[in-house]
Amino acid sequence: MVYEGEEMKATAFRFWLFLFLAMTLLGYMAGCATAPKSFSDQVAYGYALQGAVRATLADAIELKRIAPKRGAEINAELDKTRLLLDTARGAKVPTDGISALNDALRILRGLEAELKPTKGGGP
Repeated sequence: MVYEGEEMKATAFRFWLFLFLAMTLLGYMAGCATAPKSFSDQVAYGYALQGAVRATLADAIELKRIAPKRGAEINAELDKTRLLLDTARGAKVPTDGISALNDALRILRGLEAELKPTKGGGP
């Protein structure tokens, strides 16, 4: 049984984790001044974005902003993006992995937009 105090601690932990990942991602992007240029930087950006989306998903599920069924579907899509990023990273030549990288980034940006909280705080 989870007590209310433990729920608050878990929510606070997830908030700080998300904030850390978001700040890391923003710092990385600011350091690049624009979108990452090299292939390996783009792959690293993809992994960072995937981590941020996964943290946002955990918060959305906990705050009941999305249905559990949709949360499971999004989690499966995140698993797919991980495989795409791993494929891109493992490519012997960047041109071999660019398609997988582009697919992963397209999916991640769509999920990021879907999970983005609304201004009113509602679903």
